[in-house]
Amino acid sequence: MSCHRPFTWRKKWERDWDQVLYCSDACRRRGPVEAGSVKSELARARGHRGGARRRWPMHLIWLKRDLRLDDHGPLAEAARLSAQGKFVLAIFVYEPSVWSAPDADASHLAFVDESLDELQTALEAIGGRLLRRAGEMTEVLATLHATQPIESVLAHAETGNAITYARDRAVARWCRTHGVAFREWAQNGVMRPNPGRDGWATRWEAFMRSERYPTPTMLRSPPRSVVPDAEPGMSQSLGLGPDTRAALRQRGGSVQAAACLDSFLRRRGRDYQRTMGSPVEAWETCSRLSPHLAWGWRSTSDGGTTVRSSAPRAAR
Repeated sequence: MSCHRPFTWRKKWERDWDQVLYCSDACRRRGPVEAGSVKSELARARGHRGGARRRWPMHLIWLKRDLRLDDHGPLAEAARLSAQGKFVLAIFVYEPSVWSAPDADASHLAFVDESLDELQTALEAIGGRLLRRAGEMTEVLATLHATQPIESVLAHAETGNAITYARDRAVARWCRTHGVAFREWAQNGVMRPNPGRDGWATRWEAFMRSERYPTPTMLRSPPRSVVPDAEPGMSQSLGLGPDTRAALRQRGGSVQAAACLDSFLRRRGRDYQRTMGSPVEAWETCSRLSPHLAWGWRSTSDGGTTVRSSAPRAAR
């Protein structure tokens, strides 16, 4: 405390205890104290709780098919919260129900792991963290919430299959039950709830031309001593086996995706209209961007803008 008087824990301040720096208005008028002094005072005060563990309320950025930094609504909101001194944590969950579906394959998982590795490096460069966990999403949320309180879950609305749609509804129910805010951003022009077919094209064009979210430059994440990283090789626990298509498939990550798009617009796509149906030539002349777009390397609106601006150059 600024006044250096003994200060003990109060039940009424349980939720905000880690932010308490002053014992009274007079103490506040003395001004801030050195960080080391605050830390020692809080440590002594916690001793009156019988060594109770520190609570770090946090906001989760739930990553699904949006593995990027740019034009990312939830991450832009996380940057705003970080600027206010709040803790944010990005999380990707390997869900058995999703990865055991018939449309999942070991090559997809390897692609996602490569994308996550690159994204993790980018997040850590601005002070963020990427937490990886295995399990059904509601179970993972329950485990984290029991350890450290979750204030909100920030995510893009996913357009997937029946499994992911049911999962999203289950997460929404879990959040309501536990008093956790659940906020979703539109990602690809699909509207929830569905407003009907009339006017769809107008709404889609408006979404495609909407203002881009700023790329975060600083995030504030809880330390690993509080929320530890996962053990390596977690994705292998899903039992999909080896990646037998490694020699043929695209590699994950924004660097690979950008190179793929650039080669299509500059060279490979020149004869696209003529060769797109050819079993011999389409392998080379089609964009091969599907996995990158499916896992959110670029937002739909950002990617559309790039293609439109490049159309005259590609035509030449």
